[in-house]
Order: sequence, then structure tokens, then C-alpha cells
Amino acid sequence: MKKPSPLNLKPSRLAMACGSLLMIMQLSACNDISIETPADESSNTNEIAENDYAALEAQAAQDVPVAEAVVEPDWMVEVFAGCDYQGASAKLTLGDFNMGDLGNVGIGNDTISSVRVQPGYELDLFQHIDFKGNSVHLTEDNSCLTDVSFDNDATSLKVTEVPWVAKVYDQCNFEGRVARLSVADYNMRDLAVLGLANDSISSVRVQPGYALELFQHINYNGKAQLFTSDDDCLTDDDWNNDATSLKVTRDLKSAAACLYDLPGFGGGELCVGTGEFNVPTFWNDKVSSISVSEGYVIDIYQDINFKGQTTQLSGSLENLTDLGYNNDLTSFKVRKVDYGCEAGLRCDLTPDVTGIAATNLEGQTPKKGDTLRLSATLNNSSGQQGWITVTPYLTSQRFNDYQDVQLPATQVKLTGAQTQTIAIAVGPFITDLRNSKRYAIGSGDYELNRVVISNPHQVTREDTNYQGKTFTVATSNAVFPAIAYDDDYFARLNWTSQPGDYVTEVFTRPSELFNDLNNSYTYHAGGLDEMLDMKHLSAPVLGFDFDPDYPEGGCEQATAHITKTLGLAQRWGGKVSTNTNHHGFDYAVVMTPEWGGGVACGWINVQISGFIGNDLDRQQIVMIHESGHLFGAPHCDPIQGYVMCSGEKHDHYQNQDLFVWHRVSREKLKDRFE
Repeated sequence: MKKPSPLNLKPSRLAMACGSLLMIMQLSACNDISIETPADESSNTNEIAENDYAALEAQAAQDVPVAEAVVEPDWMVEVFAGCDYQGASAKLTLGDFNMGDLGNVGIGNDTISSVRVQPGYELDLFQHIDFKGNSVHLTEDNSCLTDVSFDNDATSLKVTEVPWVAKVYDQCNFEGRVARLSVADYNMRDLAVLGLANDSISSVRVQPGYALELFQHINYNGKAQLFTSDDDCLTDDDWNNDATSLKVTRDLKSAAACLYDLPGFGGGELCVGTGEFNVPTFWNDKVSSISVSEGYVIDIYQDINFKGQTTQLSGSLENLTDLGYNNDLTSFKVRKVDYGCEAGLRCDLTPDVTGIAATNLEGQTPKKGDTLRLSATLNNSSGQQGWITVTPYLTSQRFNDYQDVQLPATQVKLTGAQTQTIAIAVGPFITDLRNSKRYAIGSGDYELNRVVISNPHQVTREDTNYQGKTFTVATSNAVFPAIAYDDDYFARLNWTSQPGDYVTEVFTRPSELFNDLNNSYTYHAGGLDEMLDMKHLSAPVLGFDFDPDYPEGGCEQATAHITKTLGLAQRWGGKVSTNTNHHGFDYAVVMTPEWGGGVACGWINVQISGFIGNDLDRQQIVMIHESGHLFGAPHCDPIQGYVMCSGEKHDHYQNQDLFVWHRVSREKLKDRFE
């Protein structure tokens, strides 16, 4: 769920720009379209003093009435044996239902013909037993499954809840009206759109790894209270029915473990506390890296319901391919443990770090885009066995605000040997779990400036004197876009894979280069990346929410969000190049369906990929078009029908799904990053 836009928007200006401020009036000749709204659209609000909260809240209540109530349902999905919700039926709650389970509630094999799905929930139908075979994903009612070619073809199914970060209720004990929230800011009007009246929040739920901050007044003013876990009645905190606005943010320190869809803790993240979990459908066989907080272990399983191949992790792992598990995790258990104090193991060991070496996974000099392998040599003079936690810290000599970055902590069992070498996989993307700042390991010189050793008795040793502290990451053809996205972008496209997969598909989508001088086409199976001999690597981050009331332009709003997402010390900006203030990232992209078309903002090194209709191919050509501007392509090709000028008109696009580039644009394109 995304933060809703206010209901009284009145866009006053339609701006169409092809990667510049140039205004044109022929939509067919341009893929860049944006709708801008003035920062202030209510003259009444302007007349109210900024700190007159009662008047501001009264005005907001008048502008946006509270929407129809949403309550937690007793059932989430109802399935019917006939179309149009006729015949035998069964109401289902959250869970996995195999053929036998459906039979127990009166639904026979291959008989489901229509379904009702409550808002906030999802249904996955599977052709065969044990959730195998063809499947269909449904998020709303369907009166006849012939529409999706699945009538009388379901043998097993899963009912899941749409992922949420926090929930707020207007009654204690998690009852009454409820609003599901994602990472975003919610003002009084936004909560009204979700069905919550002003000063009505009485209980809250917060997922591990996130934080909810309540504010007494509109516009995030007045007293505030931070929650990082559930609270069944705010009366205890003197906060019952006293919140007008709120913010939901990430708080990775409160999570026991976080799963990521990209190596190096990149891409989408799923943070949890202790418990036993089947991964949500969207995450099935998508997990590529895992961070585990100190004092916890995670048992990962290949199959649903904790079956199949299993492995226990007592520390973070940057790349699950090291265990043979990449994109092959379906269920997991997380629990808290007390390392090292059981019989026969010491819990007070603090070995000395004598050396450390940084290579790629093949043991060679690392290049930009590689996952690093840090091999640390430990001197355990005690000769005893026991558990320790090893946490290295990284400093870049090239990039600013890139000092003493905490790398993933790893729990290690010392074997009793005097010398022991451990390996830690890192990057190419890093999240410092202390402050949620995000980094990319770009080319340049680095120093592993310290390594902290701690044990279960909370005794800590910091080492700074060891061999191999400095190393160099060589240049390569890798390009690191910093990408933030609105979850509605993918929901509207019915994209069920990970966001990172979508981005890779855009830049490697088969393409052709048309040479008008000899009327020939050159085929590039690897798309723009192959054509420019580069490789886009990304870790898209959920959370961008276009605000039509933002006081600056859309491009500036995008850079402000990227700045916050990465935790930059200075605002994202500057020409199209690898800027030393950008934590190792090369250029920025925000993805939102709320922006009409797209725009490239070369003066601040960012592009906005928006929507034209709801066609996936069209959105992908918008994204590649805007990046094309940042890579140097002109405003438009000499003629229409190519990527930089109405590429959807080319018959090779229409009939062969190819992106076709024109020679004139290609001659201007180049990799501007290093």
C-alpha cells in the first residue's frame, strides 16, 4: 500500500518534456510527459497561521471527509464452485490449503470457478497438489475464472496478506477501523483517505525492522512518540485518540533477521522477528542474501512448511550461492540464542586479527560490480573453542561520507586451532545496519579500517593493526543506478518478480540498431547494456511516493528522496557522472505511476520513470528512453519510431518486442561513469 494522494488535487499545468525543459504539444512525438501541481493549491490554507493546528485540522477535515471504514475481516477469501459466486462455497482465512484441506471444507478438486478476495489480501491458485504447476495470482474478486484461463483447474491454493509495515486501529486490542501502512509519511488527510478520523488511533502494530512515529498535530508537529513494536492500547502511553499525523520508517536494528532479493543485502527487504515463516508468494525462491542480528540464528529450508534441504545461519550472508541456496528458499525459522556458554565452549574469547585480504569470489583483484570476499586470519592464543562475532568496517578513500561503514556482522565458532581463517562476502551494495545508510562499492581505493571482535559476555576487542588493510577496486563496465520505487508501479503492471529483475530486463531487453546510411539493422541480444558494453547492477529500494504538493519540481523531489534513501550527507546533484558525494552510486532513478510518462533531469543526474497507460512494454521503453538521455542521447531522433522518439511506433517493436535505436542517437550515447 502506498500513501494516497489528497483527493482535491487540481493540476493546473501540463508539462511535456523530452529530457529537458523544452515544451512541445505533440504527444506522439515524445515519450516524456509530466504533470506538475503548484506547491500550494488551497488559498484557504495559506490564510491560516502555520502553528494554528486547530484551524489547520478543521480545514483538512472539511477538504477530505473520512473514507468508508475498513475493518479486519473474519475471512479473507471465499471460493465458489460456480461462476458468479454460485454453488458450493467455503470461506478461508490466512494459510496454505492443499487438496485434502479444500476437501475438508467442501471444495472438490478442480471445481473452483469464482472467488471473492477481501481488500488487503491475495489468493494464489495452483494447478496441482502441493502448490505446483501453473498458477494465477488474484488480488480482487473474480466472477468467473475463465477470464484468467483457470476455471475448474485449481487443486491447491494459498491465502496471504498483502505485505504491510505497520497497522493503526481506532480501538484498543487491534480492533475497529484499520489502516495498513507502508514506509511513508501520512498527514491527517492521508489517514482520512484510509478511513481513520483525526485523533482516533488507539492501538498499533509494527513489523520488526520498522518504526512508527505518531505526532499530536497536523504536518508532523506537537509531541511525538516512537513505536518499534506492537502496542495494544495507547492509553498506557497517554496517547489514546491523540494522533493526527504519523511517519513510518525503517529501523533495521529492531529486526532479528532481514531477507533481501539481491546479493549484498540489496533490493527488496523482508524483515522479521523471531518465529516460523513460509515466505510470502512474492518472495518464494527470490531470496539472495540474509542479514542476521547478533544473538539470533535463522534456519532456512528449501521447501514449504520447513521441509527439504536445510541450513542454519548464525550470521549474515551476502550471497546465498555460497550455500547453494540462491533463489531457492521457501520457509525459515528465526530464534534467539545464547552463543558459546553451553558446556564445553568458552564465551569470553577475543582472538587477535593478524591479517585480512580483500578479493572477489574467485580470489582475484576485485572490480567494480564484484562481490568482495574478505578473508580474515584470527590468532586464538587460548586454544579453546567458543563463539565470537566478527564485524569489519570499511572506509573509501575516493567517496565522501563513506568512512567507518559497518559491514555485516558474522558469528564464528572458533575450533580451538591457534590460527583460523574466516571468509565474509560483501557487496557490491552495502547497508550500514546502524543507520540504514546505503552504499555501493565503486572503483577506487579502500581501507578495512578496523575489525571488532565481541563474545557472548559482551566483551569487545577492536583491532586496527593487521596486514592487508588497504585494497583497490578496479574499474569495470558496471553501472550502479540508485533506484527508488513506488510499490504501485509494479502492482499496476502485475509484475510478480522482484523489482531488480525488472530493471535488469529493461537494460538487457533485446534491441536493434538502425543505420539509416545503409538501411541496415544490427541485433543486440543484450539490449542497451550490450550495445554500450556496460552492465547495470541495481538494488531498488521501496518507498518513493510522488507528492503533488512538493514545493520544488518533480526532479528535485526525486533527488530529495534519493538523498534520504541513501543517507547522503549532501543532497544528490551535479552533472551526469560518478559523483564522489553519492556513496558510490552513478545516477538516480525513481519509478512511480503517478508521473505521466517520464523525464530526464541531466542537470542533477536523475530520471523519473512514470506511466503511459498500463502496458509493461510501454513503461519499459519510457525507462530506457529517459536513461538514454542521461547517457547522452538527443532530445529526439530525426524521425519517429525509435527509442528516443516514439519508439512504440516501430513495427519491430510492435511485432517482435524489440527496442530499436537510431544511428544518430547511438553516436551520442556513452557510458559516462567510472
